[in-house]
Parts: sequence; C-alpha cells; structure tokens
Amino acid sequence: MFGHGGVSVRAPYQALTGACVRAIMGRACERAGLPRLGAHRLRHTLATTILRAGAPLPEVGQVLRHRSQLSTTIYAKVDHEALRSLAQSWPEGGAR
Repeated sequence: MFGHGGVSVRAPYQALTGACVRAIMGRACERAGLPRLGAHRLRHTLATTILRAGAPLPEVGQVLRHRSQLSTTIYAKVDHEALRSLAQSWPEGGAR
C-alpha cells in the first residue's frame, strides 16, 4: 500500500478518490518539473484526443461517464486546426 492518498493494492481495495487523483497529479508534475496541473486536465486531454480520432461527442460522453451531453462539451473544446482544414476560401470579386 502507498502512503497518504495512494491506491490500495491489497484487500480491502478502495476506490480512487478525487483527492487521490489530485495528489498523484501533483507529485507527477513535481517530478517532471512542470507547474502543478489540475486533475481535470486528464479528462480534457482524453476528450480532445478521442474527438481528434474521429469519435462523435456522445461517445466521448460515454467514456467520461457524463449523464448530460452538455457536461461533455466543457471538455470537448473546438479544434481550430481541424476547422481550418474544412474551411473554404472566401470567394473573390463577389457582389457588394
């Protein structure tokens, strides 16, 4: 078993709490020499990666275990680079 805030590897097994995830993220950032990042960054990164791979928003919501699709949209920000590849050129010399 790990120290304070760790995951139990022997019975009785315990759920991984939000406090545990925050502590793990904090220690990982410290070891990597990065500024402390919130645990929500994991969810945002996962949602963004799944969307860029082509999964629809409802599937992302299932992975994140959201009850409402509105909750998923918080993590699934607009990918401006992907939108640029879809944008058409502005027509030249159109009527004014």
